[in-house]
Amino acid sequence: HRIAHFGDAYNFLRSGSCLLQAVYSSGNLFEFLEKIYHAAPAQAQILQSMTSMNLSDRLLIDGPVFPAYLAFVQFLSGVDAFKPVYEAHTVQICLCNALLDSASCLLLYFCGRLAFNRQVAFLGAMLFAAYPAAIINTQHCYSEPFSYFLLNLWTLLSLSVLLRHKHRQPALLAIYAGIGIVSGLLMLSKPAFIILPPLVAGLLLAVSALRLVIKESDKGSLAFSSIFSFLFSYLGKGLAVVMGLALVLTPWAFFNKAASGN
Repeated sequence: HRIAHFGDAYNFLRSGSCLLQAVYSSGNLFEFLEKIYHAAPAQAQILQSMTSMNLSDRLLIDGPVFPAYLAFVQFLSGVDAFKPVYEAHTVQICLCNALLDSASCLLLYFCGRLAFNRQVAFLGAMLFAAYPAAIINTQHCYSEPFSYFLLNLWTLLSLSVLLRHKHRQPALLAIYAGIGIVSGLLMLSKPAFIILPPLVAGLLLAVSALRLVIKESDKGSLAFSSIFSFLFSYLGKGLAVVMGLALVLTPWAFFNKAASGN
């Protein structure tokens, strides 16, 4: 096995190494924050930043989520963060990637169970388990396999609250908070997923409101109590999602503002 660490894969691996190095060399949280933040000069060009090995530049380009995962993988694999030699740990890194991809197969199965039935779920998971591109990608350190792991987890949590109605209230709020946390991680893992959680939330609210209007129109009028009950039913769930989302996005927003001014 060989880890192909050229191009973006190399940059991701180096970002992970720099994060791990910052953890090892920090005595407390404040020292760690000082190491990951170095203000970029206002005249810095994007092409210079793309090739920079400065940790702040790398985090602004690669995002914080996937490099943090690779830092954990390198910690498990025994990579020397100060003098990383990835070739010496290729089997361990491949194994971590393969375990993550296997978890994606399981999540895909459970998503299929919720949305369809056991046969569809098994067929989908087995097709993905034998999908050549996914197998090959376990020998690379690109962000796509990690992103579709998060996408599967986000889909599973969302389908769980939409299609299963036997959750107790504390468990239900915990799942909604989990949706918020995973939504934040998903949005920071790939630019393509930034719009997905708010788009789905908007569609679900619109469909629910339309169903309420149709239901109440059969009674002749839309009562104020029905509108209040509809809004109140989403209040706790919405707050749980927002709190989970803020837990992930707020620190990143402050970092982004400090490092780039945006």
